[in-house]
Amino acid sequence: MTTPPPTRPRPDSDSLRPSGPDWHVVCEDVFKIYKVATLEVVALRGLDLHIERGEMLALVGASGSGKSTLLSVLAGLELPSAGSVQVDGRDLLTMEEADLVDYRRVQVGFVWQQTGRNLIPYLTAAQNIELPMVVTGMSRKAIRERTAALLEAVSLTHRAKSRPEQLSGGEQQRVSIAVALANNPPLLLADEPTGELDSHTGDQIFDLFTDLNHRFGVTVVIVTHDDHIADRVPRVVTIRDGRIATETYNRVETPVSGAPRTVRHEFAVVDRTGRLQIPKELREAARLGNHVSVRLDDGRVTISRDNDPSTRGPGPGSGA
Repeated sequence: MTTPPPTRPRPDSDSLRPSGPDWHVVCEDVFKIYKVATLEVVALRGLDLHIERGEMLALVGASGSGKSTLLSVLAGLELPSAGSVQVDGRDLLTMEEADLVDYRRVQVGFVWQQTGRNLIPYLTAAQNIELPMVVTGMSRKAIRERTAALLEAVSLTHRAKSRPEQLSGGEQQRVSIAVALANNPPLLLADEPTGELDSHTGDQIFDLFTDLNHRFGVTVVIVTHDDHIADRVPRVVTIRDGRIATETYNRVETPVSGAPRTVRHEFAVVDRTGRLQIPKELREAARLGNHVSVRLDDGRVTISRDNDPSTRGPGPGSGA
């Protein structure tokens, strides 16, 4: 009989917003700057984000918005240029190299879009899962039990001796997820894990992430372009120009009469310095230029077009 991975407590799923002080991930004023020849590219611009322990959320945004960069920073694969990124109370920016290596081995699991980056082609499914545990020095008995439990969790016990080339794309990604969970990390990150799969297989992989999140209490962060999948995640964080722009909460509500339905609650995000990103479609609809009027009306903050021709910006869509 195999020993299942330990179960972690789940946060209260009935709460609309993450409620408790038990933050697993805390990003504050995070910048990431890349130098390309003589140019500097700012991928993250003072980003703030809190993720509760055991939460499951999706990061969405246009190409180049900074979402994959954020995932790499959380994985310890890249260091932020400035700011604070704390995971389980440990600041990744101030970690020694040896601590970062340990962090990547046991504190975080990562699933790439390309299965070739997740799996070693000449090893079987079971051997791929075993490898991270061998590196950390786990006993042979514990490795066998953990591998068997993970193969069962991803419904691939019957494929234990198959090499990646003998597996379908969906099966390969299932093994990749098991590899990422091999050392029982409390944080699981996935960068477009369904990007190379058809919609039906992608749904199955997403259902697996949901099951593992509920079963083990692991915190799951998924970067995706798939709106269909994002609609099924409890919290969706939209990144625009390197900052958090909006957060959407998908909550299942049951009316007094009728079947349960998912209700979306979308919020614009005001960061710690008071910055607010107004979506392009709203700026254009309101014909906002680069100057706006902001005032307090009966407890509500109102943003309106500046009607003074001498101060009006160059036109709609130029930003606020």
